Amino acid sequence: MFGRIIIAVMPWRKGNRLQLMPESEASPRVREIYTSIRQTLKLPSVATFFQAYGMEPTLLDMFWTAAEPIAKTQRFAECSDRLRADCFTRVHNYFAIPDFCEQMREEHFSPGALAELQNSIELFYISVPMTLLLAAFQLRGFDGPVGDPKVPRETFSPTWSFHKPIFIDEEKASPLVHKVYEEMKRQFETHVVHRMYRSFARFPDFLIKYWDTLRVIVQSPLYSRFEHEVRITAEQLTYELPGPFDVSSEKLLAAGVQMEEVTSMVRITEVFERSLPSTLLNVCVAKIGIEGGSRKFANGNSQPEPTQVTGTD
Repeated sequence: MFGRIIIAVMPWRKGNRLQLMPESEASPRVREIYTSIRQTLKLPSVATFFQAYGMEPTLLDMFWTAAEPIAKTQRFAECSDRLRADCFTRVHNYFAIPDFCEQMREEHFSPGALAELQNSIELFYISVPMTLLLAAFQLRGFDGPVGDPKVPRETFSPTWSFHKPIFIDEEKASPLVHKVYEEMKRQFETHVVHRMYRSFARFPDFLIKYWDTLRVIVQSPLYSRFEHEVRITAEQLTYELPGPFDVSSEKLLAAGVQMEEVTSMVRITEVFERSLPSTLLNVCVAKIGIEGGSRKFANGNSQPEPTQVTGTD
């Protein structure tokens, strides 16, 4: 139930293809919002989540009008940091990750190439928690106003700076990279390869070594448990964000968005809210590996049962 409007939200079907509105094809208003998103979050490109919202311009407009002042706050930055640190701690403490950087040096990876790869990894390490937090916030927001009006709104100015990565599309990938892409799509049950992996594909040797490590990790029961717990942590953190944030289903319908479109966007938001935790875990694998790896279990020691780790401790 969303406000006073009852919407039957059907599960997102596995065969459904997510439609995106690229900046090059967007209307002037959608391009304006994309520019504002990039400037506010200080990122070189617009995440897939926002491009999915771009397919319904009224929703994107209402969402970002409400979200922009919140995304500029110190509290939003702190909650994103806590979500990021929570995920990093889980991956570092409980999974065996080799030293990717040393492996790249042994293969005569140039300093420039290494810097470009590090730029891509850090970009997604910064951006994915913010996108997940906004997706979780909006998912709750379909029911009605969310956020705490009592939370102060001190502004935060990001200090990070990134170059826009070069993405290797599927049709341009080498046979080895294409094979990795297909394995990733099967593993993550998606029709498309996330931009993060397509940026890693600029460096095929790294992508292959990274995937050799990651595909073992994702089979672990701990990984599935962490996916769920990271999602819960993100939801919990939204209760600490400033408010009110009011982009409810009722308001969208009143603004002229059709019931079918509202229902579709609720489902799409849930898809992102459920899938981004794994993306965050996976970028942490890349970051830890490029920074020297986690050697604690490198000798094949059994992994202990983890203690509860939450972003609200």
